[in-house]
Amino acid sequence: MKLSTLFLYSTVVLAMAQTPARGFSLDLFSEEDGSNQADFYNAGSYLGTFPTTGQRVVINESTSGTGLVYGSTNTDSSLSTAIGGNRHLKITASNTNNLASLETATTEYSNSLNLNTNSNVVSTGLVVWNGSSSIDYDDLTANASLNVDLEADNDDDDSIGINVKFADLGGTLDLTLYDGTNTHTTSQSIPTVSSGSPETLYYNFFDYSNAGVNINSVDYISMELTGPAGSDIEIDFIETVKEIPFNFSSSLGLIVSGGFFGFLGMKRKKIIRRS
Repeated sequence: MKLSTLFLYSTVVLAMAQTPARGFSLDLFSEEDGSNQADFYNAGSYLGTFPTTGQRVVINESTSGTGLVYGSTNTDSSLSTAIGGNRHLKITASNTNNLASLETATTEYSNSLNLNTNSNVVSTGLVVWNGSSSIDYDDLTANASLNVDLEADNDDDDSIGINVKFADLGGTLDLTLYDGTNTHTTSQSIPTVSSGSPETLYYNFFDYSNAGVNINSVDYISMELTGPAGSDIEIDFIETVKEIPFNFSSSLGLIVSGGFFGFLGMKRKKIIRRS
């Protein structure tokens, strides 16, 4: 085999090892329906509602003076970039004395989902895709009509990939699938993620199938983010993917390539000595 052929083959193998096969997007977090509104608060009196940009839910936006106060739940519908056309948001917090917010498609987070908490509060942000404009947060199985086949776009997909764009203090991410009968949740820790160095969390289909969930007929998907006090977590997108079998960094690829071609060079020298 020619050296150039070996080099090309090695390059292709390394690229395949580093690049997951991407299926279809579940949410790009880039769209809202314009219906989200906030109450205008002034000296203890609500003066009305005002339209806002983006989808946002908040705990304790303003308790005195003048400001906009959002609700703790919100639904956006008729979305083209969210699976099932609907996205439901809910935020809860360990106390209501400090600010916690969950938002997407806002001015600051135009293409991502962000959970932000003040230093004295632990918060949880819930995102639900159920294919319906209605939701019962006490019973997510009610109104669940997503009916999505997670393998429809690419039979090679074996996971849901969630791209973490930033997480200054880490956290946890629970992903739940429901097929109309069975429900299963997989929980993972969110590592500390620096800006510009995103990390992808993989939720393997096998774990859900093994628990009895039919991944070819999912009626709702829920993602629950929990951030420690003072944390900031930003999610870039959620999609179906083929999981990377191991973390094959570019630097490791250079090391392997160097060793491989160094070995070829040694073999060639040996052949020259024999001749």
